[in-house]
Amino acid sequence: MDKSQAVLNFLQTCPTIKENPLFFNFGNIQNNAHQVITRSDDAALHRPYIDGSVQKRFTFSVDSFKSVAYNPVVQGLSDENLEDFQDVQAILDWINAQDSLQNYPAFDSECIIEKMRTLTTKPDPVGVDTSVTPPMAVYRISIQIDYIDTTQCVWKH
Repeated sequence: MDKSQAVLNFLQTCPTIKENPLFFNFGNIQNNAHQVITRSDDAALHRPYIDGSVQKRFTFSVDSFKSVAYNPVVQGLSDENLEDFQDVQAILDWINAQDSLQNYPAFDSECIIEKMRTLTTKPDPVGVDTSVTPPMAVYRISIQIDYIDTTQCVWKH
């Protein structure tokens, strides 16, 4: 299976994502939508082993769109921006929990996933798109998956 498709299928099992729109690389900016953005493989990580297998890295980001509230934080009142941030944090926490459980995207049988990790402990607020109504905040979580590609392996373990 294509790694990008495997990541999409995997993310659709995340409780915070599965009930909301999920787009690949491009999509509509709307409240509670999520977008998977592929990054290039890390060429520096293409470490060959004596058996012909190669250590590789697949990197992608999940952008989450949330409507922006311009309300000051007042004691005793709910802050929509904080609640939205916590929703996105739940995705980041879920990804880290899946790594602890060794529950990974289903890359093809020639790939052995070693580790999946988020690159930050909190979602990055990328910015606000004011061209839409209501304005949409964009939060980004970057994820790396390190795996062994055994496609060229001369002997199987």
